[in-house]
Amino acid sequence: RRLGARVALGDFLTSEQKAEYIRTRLVPGRIVHAVLNLNSGPKPKFLLVAHVGIETRGLVINSVINNFKQSRPHLCECQVVIDRASHPFLEHDSFVDCSQSHYEDTNTLREQLLRDVTGIKDAVSVEVRGRIVQAVRTSFVLEKTEKQKLLDALSP
Repeated sequence: RRLGARVALGDFLTSEQKAEYIRTRLVPGRIVHAVLNLNSGPKPKFLLVAHVGIETRGLVINSVINNFKQSRPHLCECQVVIDRASHPFLEHDSFVDCSQSHYEDTNTLREQLLRDVTGIKDAVSVEVRGRIVQAVRTSFVLEKTEKQKLLDALSP
């Protein structure tokens, strides 16, 4: 290791300890950073975890609201500001996209996090979580069962 190199938590954990660290932290309300399989292709993104099973369900966090969603009020209302002040791992204030759930294969996600446990971030703040629950509750674009699953997972 070169002088001045940054030391990460994962440098000191065994494979078993990393797996346990991930198992106990990959839970609803936690934010992770990983390469997500988006419609536009794989891209590193933050994901607010809502459910972990065979697939992990969550809400994608974007740095900006794209033009398509900005020009449609019913989609724009589903974008919840997540502030950097309460979430210091963000580079700037961002937006939780509550207009659709995103699914990732849990084993693939865990493999990514095993390679870099620093991808596991803090839980979303109580204030932002409350705004997310409200946006999901009032959404006209989420399918009813999907909406209920998100509400069950993220409501206090």
